Amino acid sequence: MGIEIEAREVVNLSEAARILGVSRPTVYKAIKDGILRPVRLLGKRYLFREEVELFAQYRKERHA
Repeated sequence: MGIEIEAREVVNLSEAARILGVSRPTVYKAIKDGILRPVRLLGKRYLFREEVELFAQYRKERHA
């Protein structure tokens, strides 16, 4: 019995960078700094879409 995650619930790091409007290294830094929390699926790292979108909204409001 494992946790089921729908494909639409997660994004890869490149997609997260596109959503955030930043580079992949910036996404890696956000992970390292604990801002974004990756999940491992089949040996690859993904981010929950909702967390990425919330962080994007925060960045947008902060820079407004």
